[in-house]
Amino acid sequence: MSSEFGQTAYLQGQATSDAAEQSADAIKYAADVQKQIYQDQVNRQEPFYQQGISSLEDYAKMLKGGYDMKQSPAAQYELQQGTKTMNRQLAARGLLGGGTAANRLTELSSGIAARDWQNSYARLLDSLKLGTGASAAMGQSGQTYGNQVGNTAANLGNIYTNQGNNMASIYQNLANTMNNTGASVGSAFIRNSGGYNGGYSGGGYSGGGVNSLQDYTMGGYNASAATYGG
Repeated sequence: MSSEFGQTAYLQGQATSDAAEQSADAIKYAADVQKQIYQDQVNRQEPFYQQGISSLEDYAKMLKGGYDMKQSPAAQYELQQGTKTMNRQLAARGLLGGGTAANRLTELSSGIAARDWQNSYARLLDSLKLGTGASAAMGQSGQTYGNQVGNTAANLGNIYTNQGNNMASIYQNLANTMNNTGASVGSAFIRNSGGYNGGYSGGGYSGGGVNSLQDYTMGGYNASAATYGG
């Protein structure tokens, strides 16, 4: 009978383990999917993040007064085209080569430099915004993934804790069943032994059966012998 109880407990334990492993496998698969989603999000944001990083140095230079119009192809092109147009206009008015031409060239150059600085600053700022936006998105993705990892670990912990508790309960029930069965068998044995011994010793063979008959017979025999002899 104990083998039957053990087999039942084994089957219950195996079913508990199988269910726990299936749940754990499902959670691990979900965690792998979450990791892939996170990595995909990071990969999509990475180019924008790198663009922002590459703009930091130029942005810092501009803020410190490091702008140089000669290093700007757009400003140089605008200055060349503007100078040609201005010279034609001054030549038509007979002012080419005078102080007026020099002043107009200075004004033209300053205006182009101011516009180019603003344009360059705006482009760098847009580039930085792309980088900071990508960085924020990556950070949010990381936070979400971190929370998911924490939840996954907690869920796995709960599964294995419940599995352990269920296994402990199964074997505790088995132990209780075995103890109760042992106690029942022992009680039955004691009852049976008491009835047999009582019947045997109290009024059966020893108490008043053969011994009493033998005594009675021997007494009768002795009495008869005495009568016969006397």
